[in-house]
Amino acid sequence: MSAQNPRVSIVIPTYNRPTEVVKAVRAIQQQCFAAWELVIINNGCTDNTEAVLSELSSGDSRIRIETIPRTRAAAARNYGIRCTSPTTEFVMLHDDDDWLFPGALQKLVRKADERPDAVLVYGMPLNCDDSGASDETLETAFAARRLSVAESGRVYWLKPDTDDTFGNVAIWSPIATFAQVLIRRTALEQNGLLIDNYGIADDWDFWIRMSMLGAFARVNELVLYRRFIASNTSNDHALMAPSVLSIRHSLKYERELSPAQRRVASVANAVSPYLFLLWAQRAFARRDVREGIRLVVVCVKEAMKAQLNWRRLKKERTFVEQYAKVVDVAETGFAVQ
Repeated sequence: MSAQNPRVSIVIPTYNRPTEVVKAVRAIQQQCFAAWELVIINNGCTDNTEAVLSELSSGDSRIRIETIPRTRAAAARNYGIRCTSPTTEFVMLHDDDDWLFPGALQKLVRKADERPDAVLVYGMPLNCDDSGASDETLETAFAARRLSVAESGRVYWLKPDTDDTFGNVAIWSPIATFAQVLIRRTALEQNGLLIDNYGIADDWDFWIRMSMLGAFARVNELVLYRRFIASNTSNDHALMAPSVLSIRHSLKYERELSPAQRRVASVANAVSPYLFLLWAQRAFARRDVREGIRLVVVCVKEAMKAQLNWRRLKKERTFVEQYAKVVDVAETGFAVQ
């Protein structure tokens, strides 16, 4: 099968997950929207993944395999983007252990066509186990409820179908994972690729930069099975906390923000601990008392850190560099703000 004029470029970096990546690719191949190309990055796999990828690409010219030495996830994604056709309109970055709902690509592309002003469109993820089983619904999915900050500093709830802007992305990312998102290539070129300076929260930094270019349009439907396990690094608060704090520090001191954006960022930092209370409430509702108590404790800690750190930190890069990894920004391929 081939797509002569693909509209969507999909990038999947993978490392030693042959079973999972096959499931992800099969879900893409079964989409009713067929005008796509898929670049799979063999990120230094050491098992039988290479043979599995070769079999996946045989008979489907839309799939291309690129092999690189083992590297970090952000660098692998950036490499994959540089391998895509520059003529496609949209780019999707796809983890190797998630898989799309039937019809997901068609829904996302349709929304993008309806909203040419949006820098990206995204649908809702369903946290699930390996079989796709989940106790979540659209109403309880990640970021089903979103807090936002107006330029005046007023905090309010967004309606389900309302666009995302810097005002709510600065509080917390409304996007759980990359494969629920269709990014407009022109916006991606303007924004720059991922910057691997913020540890495991580097995707949030990416969405913050995108939100400074324009609105995110939401498809308020489930579009992605997100394989969710407790051992994921994104669920490790000890790892996430310094990464998140370094991004908040950069928002307060280092980015070129307007006075209104600076005010929004300050209010966003102050209200962000409240989200942990909402997550705690959900945990108590499903009778997970231990998780509920943990999230309440995290909320208190986050609130204390939000107050103490803004008093302690000065306008220096030392705090960010404590957690940042050295990276040659020029390697991202696009200009970076």
